[in-house]
Amino acid sequence: MMTRNSWEMTTPTLHFMVLFLGILFDRFGNLLYNFGTIPGVLGCEGLLLIVSLFFIQYVPKTIPKNKKRKDKYTFLWVAVFILSAYPFLMLINGFFLHILADYIPLPDYVGTLFHGKQRLGQDILFFAIIPGICEEIFFRGVLLQWYRQLGRVSAIFLSGFLFAIFHFNLQNFISPLLLGILLGSIMWWTGSVIYAMEAHIIHNIAGIMFLRSFTPEKIRWLKDLSIIEKIGSVEKSITLGLGILCLLCIFIFYWSFLMLSRGHTQREEYFKIGEPITVLLGFLPLGLIVLYYCIVVFK
Repeated sequence: MMTRNSWEMTTPTLHFMVLFLGILFDRFGNLLYNFGTIPGVLGCEGLLLIVSLFFIQYVPKTIPKNKKRKDKYTFLWVAVFILSAYPFLMLINGFFLHILADYIPLPDYVGTLFHGKQRLGQDILFFAIIPGICEEIFFRGVLLQWYRQLGRVSAIFLSGFLFAIFHFNLQNFISPLLLGILLGSIMWWTGSVIYAMEAHIIHNIAGIMFLRSFTPEKIRWLKDLSIIEKIGSVEKSITLGLGILCLLCIFIFYWSFLMLSRGHTQREEYFKIGEPITVLLGFLPLGLIVLYYCIVVFK
């Protein structure tokens, strides 16, 4: 059982490792991506996995008192939950990008990855399965479990926030942040990182299929449709379609949320965090990684 003193003493080490890993993740990742997306993915995800395997032995073993879910339908409800949340994530991210576009230019850095350059199976392996496993081991298996001592809201938000930061792209911040919160909630409800991996992989596969559906050829074909001309543009049509899909998914999302969160109790024992100055110094490296993020995205 980890004590308050041991947690406070080890947290700065973890956070300095997160800072170092974030800088390395960005610099080393960019270097590897120059040789192709596959070396980039393997290098970045490998870094997360190595650090996770080192720190996992220090993570407090604090599974919720409601224990791990053993419902045979949990895998199904996780899939329904994350798929019904997907149009909401897309719509909210779209509004964020629309506002952001008024201030800074936004190149299509993601869409070009899936425009038929690679086979679908290869995309799923390197952009869904491998990231879904490695990132969940680090962000939910290590960080969320570590921050569990701070309480549910702080643990889920901090792990989700760092998950978004590690994407090092302002265009790709809101969606990972919201996704990280959902994945953290799944981890909290189920008590197992396996379900978070499942949700992450399903979300990424949905994103791959969505992006592969809008190749330049298909976009040109859509522009010629009379219904698209009446709406105004392909972008407005997609927004309208996502809005309608969100309305259809509200009940499904809420129902799956109830099925996953049912029976969960808030009876975990948290220790009281020590002096504010101790906590501040322990979390100082996280402020530095936010500063580094701002330098990278606004340079």
